[in-house]
Amino acid sequence: MSAMREVVVVDAVRSPMGRSKGGMFRNVRSENLSAAVINALLRRRPEVTEPVLVVGDLRIDAARHRCRRGEREVELSRREFDLLETLARNAGIVLSRSRLLDLVWGYDFEVNTNVVDVFVGYLREKLEAGGEPRMIHTVRGVGFVLRP
Repeated sequence: MSAMREVVVVDAVRSPMGRSKGGMFRNVRSENLSAAVINALLRRRPEVTEPVLVVGDLRIDAARHRCRRGEREVELSRREFDLLETLARNAGIVLSRSRLLDLVWGYDFEVNTNVVDVFVGYLREKLEAGGEPRMIHTVRGVGFVLRP
């Protein structure tokens, strides 16, 4: 015989008017009930939104997939946004091309491609379109860094 207590749970059957019509009884182990209650509470928990990333006059709202440079809205593709968000989360830290390929594109091996350089170029064009100073800097032989 198990030392685990069994708990009787009533599942109420509701009418369209919201009134209870009766119930069905079933035996449930208390460990299963605890897990079910915890899962139900976790499903109710409001979604946590990430704060807006701010680097200098650059504001990145990851939850809304929006980017602003000063008062100007900057339209970015998904990859451009992912790359800029990665650089912003690591602002002031030089990230190598291979690290960016891993973080943004999911490549975890050395690839002979200039895709990072191309997308950095796209970002620079869009971020500097209003005559603003450069934010994404190249560290020769190492990688790229976002500085305010």
